[in-house]
Amino acid sequence: MKKLVWLDGQITKTYNEISVPLLSQGLHYGFAAFEGIRARKYLGGSLIFRLADHLKRLYHSTDKLFYQIEDKFTPQEIQQACQDVLAYNQVWESYIRPIVYFGDAFPGLTLSKDNIHLAVLAVDFPLNFSDGIRICVAELRKDRRNIIVDVKGSGQYQIFTYERAKARKKGFDDAFFLDNDGNIAEGVGSNIFLVKEQILYTPPLENILPGITRDTVLKIAADLGYKVKEEHIPYSSIPDFDEAFFTGTAIGIIPIQEIDNWKFSSINMGKNLQKYYLDITLGKVPKYQNWLTPVNP
Repeated sequence: MKKLVWLDGQITKTYNEISVPLLSQGLHYGFAAFEGIRARKYLGGSLIFRLADHLKRLYHSTDKLFYQIEDKFTPQEIQQACQDVLAYNQVWESYIRPIVYFGDAFPGLTLSKDNIHLAVLAVDFPLNFSDGIRICVAELRKDRRNIIVDVKGSGQYQIFTYERAKARKKGFDDAFFLDNDGNIAEGVGSNIFLVKEQILYTPPLENILPGITRDTVLKIAADLGYKVKEEHIPYSSIPDFDEAFFTGTAIGIIPIQEIDNWKFSSINMGKNLQKYYLDITLGKVPKYQNWLTPVNP
């Protein structure tokens, strides 16, 4: 089935039929902001996970990077668009991508609110149930003193793809960033947790993206009897920890087996949280039903 896209207010053409102008400011300068939203297949339809929270972050990103767009595209409209692209295309186990971008206004770095567009698409993207990955430290640093850290801006992802490619050339699966003080910041498009003596540690929000899955873990950890501390974690302290895991919408929760050739002794807590998170996204935990937006065939 060809996948239709919601564009500027209506379900329209397929991915391949929609064109972005070659002189687009979004294409040339990275003037775009986006979200990644998880939908799980459920009873013939889908459950979208924490849709309202994702849209709240999308508005935060656009407001901080260029303009507030709520008067042009309302939260209710974008929420309905996310539901519609799933229903029209019957893509139930999927990754939804709303993206706000600037159209044909080249040359120049001056932006016009009249040139803003919004597209919503959904792609088949099952969750990865990996038992663990190997990661290495990135060369570049992630720090609010030289980058806007708390938004999902398209231009900023260049450093993520750069560092992931470098990590894979070295034989690792992925990379993670430090801040300018040598503390662990976050992964490539993901947040990170480390575990010591059954206590979860994760960096504070100073130099990282406020991840939705990260926030989910902060909220659900107590259900499984885990304590969480948000504090700076020096890179040099990695050997002091028992295990680690990444969190993110695209990846869910994935245990980390090894950081820079340091092997952790366990992946148990990461796997326990992974299973509980998956149960929540499938509506199996009544306490968190308010996080789920159903989409019927």
